[in-house]
Amino acid sequence: VVGQKLKQYLKGWWKIITVFLFWLLNVISDICSLSVHISRDMASNFWLWLRIHWALFLDTVVTIAKRIRFFSWIWEKFKKPEKPVKDNNRSFIHSGLQNNINMPTTGEEAMKRLLACKGKDPYSILGVTPTCTDDDIKRYYKRQAFLVHPDKNQQPGAEEAFKILVHAFDMIGEPERRAAYDKEEIIAI
Repeated sequence: VVGQKLKQYLKGWWKIITVFLFWLLNVISDICSLSVHISRDMASNFWLWLRIHWALFLDTVVTIAKRIRFFSWIWEKFKKPEKPVKDNNRSFIHSGLQNNINMPTTGEEAMKRLLACKGKDPYSILGVTPTCTDDDIKRYYKRQAFLVHPDKNQQPGAEEAFKILVHAFDMIGEPERRAAYDKEEIIAI
């Protein structure tokens, strides 16, 4: 009787033991996988920490060494000369604006500004920097042309302000003309 009961129960237990062993294998593989990921993350974080602190250490040592005259003298003798930084967008130093102006809101404001800019370079007249985009030039021209056009603005001086604006836009409004103007500026400098 015991042998029969044992055979009956063992059939069910083998299924349970097999399922348990597969589950255990799954858990062990997940633990190993997570351990590898955690180890990799810890190693990359340690490497980043090491690089940052090494750079800070070197910067501190150089700062302290520069305070000592002898080391400062050696530093000046052996440091590499700095290469000049070249602006790829525009390769000349321009005497114009440092930032684009705020767009004028009234015709009178635009007209006064344009008349005051008479005789200046086209970038200053349009109110943009030499490093601005072609779209900026067109946008600033259209806005100011709308405000000072003699048909829209009946104030005295509007026609002259419009001519100044059109002349400036003719000089740098198209990319080819702008490149030619910039080339002339480089030669003039």
